[in-house]
Amino acid sequence: DDSITLTLDNKELVGNSPSAEAQIDNFENCATEVVPPEISITPDAACEVTGGLSDTTATFRFSVSVDSARDQAQTLDYKLVAKGISDQGYTINAVSFDPADGVSLVEGGANGVISVKAGVEEFSFTAKVTANSELTLEESLQLSLSQDGDRLAKATARLDKDSENCPDPTEDPLEPTDVELYLVLDNSTSMLQPDPSTKGASRSNRLEAQDRVALYAYQQAIEKAGYGFSRIGEDDLLSSAEFREAVINNSATDLATALDGFEVIADPELEEQPRKVNVHLISYGYAVDYETLRLRAGDSEQGITAARMILDVNTPDQVYGNSIDGNSTWTKRDLPQPKEKDFFQGDGRPSSNLYSGTEMLGALTGLENLLQEQLQTEGDDQPTTLISMVTDGRPERRSWWDTRKGPGSDSLTGETIPLPDRLGGDAITTSGLIYDLEGNHQFLEGNDGTKPWRRMQRQLNGVLDRIAAKGDDPLGAVQVEVMGMGESSDADSPAIYADLFGERTFDKSNGGWSYDYLTSYGLPEFGG
Repeated sequence: DDSITLTLDNKELVGNSPSAEAQIDNFENCATEVVPPEISITPDAACEVTGGLSDTTATFRFSVSVDSARDQAQTLDYKLVAKGISDQGYTINAVSFDPADGVSLVEGGANGVISVKAGVEEFSFTAKVTANSELTLEESLQLSLSQDGDRLAKATARLDKDSENCPDPTEDPLEPTDVELYLVLDNSTSMLQPDPSTKGASRSNRLEAQDRVALYAYQQAIEKAGYGFSRIGEDDLLSSAEFREAVINNSATDLATALDGFEVIADPELEEQPRKVNVHLISYGYAVDYETLRLRAGDSEQGITAARMILDVNTPDQVYGNSIDGNSTWTKRDLPQPKEKDFFQGDGRPSSNLYSGTEMLGALTGLENLLQEQLQTEGDDQPTTLISMVTDGRPERRSWWDTRKGPGSDSLTGETIPLPDRLGGDAITTSGLIYDLEGNHQFLEGNDGTKPWRRMQRQLNGVLDRIAAKGDDPLGAVQVEVMGMGESSDADSPAIYADLFGERTFDKSNGGWSYDYLTSYGLPEFGG
């Protein structure tokens, strides 16, 4: 019933200025017809995932073509249906896209929503599925895409023993290479909460899962350099399969004890000398810390020392309790004296707020600084660069130290928490990126008015691109893996992880290096 009246005034006309009224009686007559996009889906590859801790995970990749003649952005509903994967159930462990900057996940899981930017004519849709029992290599996954309830296309990818476009696990091992291993490990207090992979373990928390994931990543790294674990007095090495079984079936405490009977030695079957390995351990919770060890031929004692260091990551409240007494980090970083809010402990929480928070922005900034140093030091002869990161949730420091509005926040001036000098010494004043319970993100400004998360993401991926470009094979030159831990949270962790690690952190699209993220539902059930 809306109308617009147009009046034409003429100073020479007196009393009778002409006017007319146009009225809209039916809005439907003005609506532009919405034509759904033409979409086709082609199964691209269905591969059993080998070389990791889980032997029940498979990836299914689809190529999706979108008719973008109208050059419009599209919102599509997807549905994944697995068949033959497990009588005991399965988990859609991760969903990812390529190009990641053209397609994003709005809602995730077995059923979800994706957003396709205008101009994207083709993208790949990859789903990682973890079964609760052994794979039979006869599994399949169906992807269907729809819009406004109308199905536009569907296709099924089938796993079999002769799947095309899959890595060949029988390929000859590569020659030893120098390795830079970066372990970015979460030691926030919430790491003491449950994780699905440790229900059968003697220590059923996320820290236990992280210890085993990091130790396995370390073994894979030193193997690339020509080293391995051997029982003292013996010359043969534990195979990757044997080491994997030990990690799955023994607790972190038992693994640390068992190291007394092992040493790290050069692979006796290699004709060449083993290469150097530098292990960088970045731990992050309420603050960021850094340790490094070097492994060299003829001095492999450091190999066991590094393994112990990995298994010895603790939350600060395990070390100091509900106090800052004896905590030199608190003093060196000039952190404020604790107040009433810091000592508050909510129901069901393993500890108080004193050591709460996750300085993920600081950890990733420190990682980027180390990678820049590696690029400058090694020049054109870059080593194999391996990054293994674990987190238990959102990049969120305590609210009253952060630059944000909301309950519990004292001000919009962030508390300065500097990085160690070895990581660049940056003065971090904000989380940089936060999420609500539904997984919606918000960038935060630092005290200087800039948005440091976006800057960090550009610089981090830029240096990874440049390192990868120095090698003949970018996929092998730089390999990044992220593991999202946790369960029983009031937040939508799958949505948060999908955005955080699918959109806001690592982006291989320009460098062509290897990147994978998954949740701890993709891990085997740890025992011991």
